[in-house]
Amino acid sequence: LPIFLKCVGRATNEKRKEQLLRELLKRPSLSPHELNLVLPYLHSSKLKQEFFNRYKPEFVNTPEICTLYRQLAQFEFEQKKYEIVLIYCAQLLNQKEIFHYKDCKFLQAAALASLKHNAKARQAYQELLLTKLTNSEKLQATLGIAQSWEAEGNGNKAIAVAWSGIPASFNGCKKEEIILIKQLLRLIINNAEQTSNEIDQEDALAILQS
Repeated sequence: LPIFLKCVGRATNEKRKEQLLRELLKRPSLSPHELNLVLPYLHSSKLKQEFFNRYKPEFVNTPEICTLYRQLAQFEFEQKKYEIVLIYCAQLLNQKEIFHYKDCKFLQAAALASLKHNAKARQAYQELLLTKLTNSEKLQATLGIAQSWEAEGNGNKAIAVAWSGIPASFNGCKKEEIILIKQLLRLIINNAEQTSNEIDQEDALAILQS
């Protein structure tokens, strides 16, 4: 299989790649390990769905199967099937030994937010903040909480949460962190404008333009 996938990777024509990958669908079975190897080559959502439908294993709490189910949850999120995402995330998170905790929890929170279950989304993001996160992940969780308050029409709480994520200095911030910080600042500006909060609006705008 690895040699076959190398050949797929070398193909320059997307149609030819899909033809090659469809040959794999003739196989009676693919192990979870093999399916995890194939997934990065499946660029078509339709083709990805076909592979999942044909080769998805029964859930067992092993690293390889949990990796596969996490990717299934991500796929369903991209298809906007948020209820199904929550089922997969619950399955992965309700285990004694949890694999991919952060990925699943972020996905769960995003699905809850998409379904407008704002309080539950906040709780999921707050649980993430109790774990060891990178700076980028902390900003992502903070943004999620602020957006949940914004979605409920509570601009003051959204502003307060967003400010908690703005660092005193941007020195040493990575590119992805800067992007999230700018999103927090825009959220502050938008909500400050709606609540006639000129001080927060001007402060955030000054930082954004600096």
